[in-house]
Amino acid sequence: QVGNVVTYDAFTSTSKNENWGWLGGMESNMSSFVIFGGRNGVDVDEISSNKGEGEVLYNAGTRFKVLSRTPRKNRPGVFDFVMAEVDEAGEVVPEAPTPVLAAPKSEPEPETQLICPPNHIFDGNGCVKVD
Repeated sequence: QVGNVVTYDAFTSTSKNENWGWLGGMESNMSSFVIFGGRNGVDVDEISSNKGEGEVLYNAGTRFKVLSRTPRKNRPGVFDFVMAEVDEAGEVVPEAPTPVLAAPKSEPEPETQLICPPNHIFDGNGCVKVD
């Protein structure tokens, strides 16, 4: 119900895009969740296989207040929710920049390294004799 605080026992996949409907579209039998504000979700859009959906993941046990619950046309029991993250007191958590989980960067090309003569090491600047 609108106004209720809900907690999910699993990770919660949400979208930061207001007009986003689950990838299956409006014909899907899965409810969609849009979260406004909050500070504990992790933006995984860059590493998602479905880039552009604005996916933000929340840890299991995160608390949300239901701001709206709209039934989906021609899909009995399927709803599109708008929620906000709340603290222990049930107060909406102020919006903070959503942390972004960056895609792993490929390793940079190794730089050409100087090959030092025996009894020398490369210290990052050049060969240095070791006694």
